[in-house]
Amino acid sequence: MSKKTDLGVLVDGLRRDRRRGPHAGHRAYADTAWSVHGAAEEMVERGEAGEAVRQLRKAVDRGTRALM
Repeated sequence: MSKKTDLGVLVDGLRRDRRRGPHAGHRAYADTAWSVHGAAEEMVERGEAGEAVRQLRKAVDRGTRALM
């Protein structure tokens, strides 16, 4: 699996199920968010910033929705 795909998979993990309790899964969600950060940082260092930006925009949207 390529790093680009890894970041996409991690970003997909930032979806929240609203049917669960408001505090369910917070630790796992935070761990996934930190993993997204690390994967994006590696992509930027490799010169793949354009793809990282696209994935990070999705990550911010999903994080915002999760906080609402």
